[in-house]
Amino acid sequence: MATEAHGEAAHGGAEEDEEDKEEEPDAVTWTTALLLIGFLIIFVGILYLVNCTDEDIRAAIWGMINTTVSIFCAATFDNAVFRFFHFQLVLSPPPRGFGLKHDTPEIKSTVGISFALLASIFLHVSLFNVSSDNQQLLFSIRTIGGHVYAFASILTFGFLQESHVFRMELWKVLAVVGLAFIVMVLSYQIILWLAKRCMSAVQWQECRVQRGMMKEMQLDASAISIGFLLCQSICYWLSEAEKPYNRFIPILHGYPSEQKENSFEILCGLATTLLIASAVWSIYLSLSAARKVCGCIGPFVFDYIGVLLSCTGCWCLQRAGLIRLFHFFKRSEGELVEAMACNRAMIVNAFVMSLLAVVCVIVIDKVADSVQKKEAASPIRILVRDGTTGMKKSESQTTLQQLGTLTGMDLENIPSVPRGSSGLTEMLGDDELSRLGAGLRTVMTGFGLLVGICWDKAFETAHETVAETVPVFHAHPVIGTGLVAAILLLFVVPAWYWYIVPNAMKDETEHKQDIEHQQSLMANSKGPQVEISSSEEGESQESA
Repeated sequence: MATEAHGEAAHGGAEEDEEDKEEEPDAVTWTTALLLIGFLIIFVGILYLVNCTDEDIRAAIWGMINTTVSIFCAATFDNAVFRFFHFQLVLSPPPRGFGLKHDTPEIKSTVGISFALLASIFLHVSLFNVSSDNQQLLFSIRTIGGHVYAFASILTFGFLQESHVFRMELWKVLAVVGLAFIVMVLSYQIILWLAKRCMSAVQWQECRVQRGMMKEMQLDASAISIGFLLCQSICYWLSEAEKPYNRFIPILHGYPSEQKENSFEILCGLATTLLIASAVWSIYLSLSAARKVCGCIGPFVFDYIGVLLSCTGCWCLQRAGLIRLFHFFKRSEGELVEAMACNRAMIVNAFVMSLLAVVCVIVIDKVADSVQKKEAASPIRILVRDGTTGMKKSESQTTLQQLGTLTGMDLENIPSVPRGSSGLTEMLGDDELSRLGAGLRTVMTGFGLLVGICWDKAFETAHETVAETVPVFHAHPVIGTGLVAAILLLFVVPAWYWYIVPNAMKDETEHKQDIEHQQSLMANSKGPQVEISSSEEGESQESA
């Protein structure tokens, strides 16, 4: 009997162990649950943020959404086109393609530069052919065109870094960064020169808006691609892999290799330093000094360096989060394969970086608001901003009396400052509080790139998985990738253009007007009205 009881107990314990194992969620269930809960939180959070009563936060969030969706669309388009050229034309056997048997980074880089040149020519021609009155279309081409050009350049120079010619030593990897910088800057100058030669003097003057958009597009594309290459060089330096090819974090497929123990801390420290340096560059350096140093390309290089610092910092944050989460998931679950650990790390990293970006935007906005309040207390700035000559006497005296009480100075006898006083105006334009407030707000725009590139990497895996695992497309994965990309772009791009771009184009003043209009509508709203029939009205009167 004891033996039978022991056997039953052992059998019961085995059944309990099996039930416990069945109750444990697998990797797919865990990922699905994470996505469902995460997307619910994100959707509700976006609803709160885009209806925030602070116009600066509302403008920053709309800009962040605009950048994220634009990067997603651009990367999806680039990936589909690159795969078509690479697999369908280069590696496919004749007569469909060239039939190359060996796929190397050099071949991928050649495909990438061909696509980048075609995209650059098409985008610049499109910009110059759009009327300057169509601001929304110009803004859209500039935004998504810059991202298309950026990720095409990333494919070009990223695979060039991985080629056997450059991947053996760190200085050669960095040489590709210098080469890409020269190519991107010179390409902008060459396109600008060609456009000027093809136009008359009158046409050249009339297309000032298009030239401004072209500069912004080139800045975004160059800064994003060069920032990525710099980050790849840093990851190459931090890697402990034996083979030089494995020291890079893969551009399209794969997972991070062995890194130094303090890689996460180094990348986070570099990212923080670069973001602060971007703010300092925007705040304290003047454009006139850039012209003296850089010559005719001074304005472009001046803006380029500021945006480049911010983009490099964002790429370092994205890589830092990916490396930490990948090794965390790989260690926490021994049975989790490296591909699944990498996919899960990309998804969680996108959620974490989105939360970090929103928190940083709110904190920076509060700091900038406090700085601007201090700036508004400056008596000289009020005189220049309001022009004193156009201010009513009673308002002027009241303001000066209040300021005199606060400062203990006799401000009522200060003479009026004419608008043409260039020396004083220039001095006040260099006011540190003003530059600090403006510089802090420029840092807020950089976090949109961080959210965009994190979600791009998260969706990239989903896109390829759907395109390659559907049974219909097993024999034709390139067609599957193109079809999935076309369906996504068909639904996303029109909604982005119609609803997101107009709100992203608004400045803080326009968002403030929208907030005041919404508040007035809510104050005047009487809520849903209930119609009362005549019979119900008669019954109510009889009861009264």
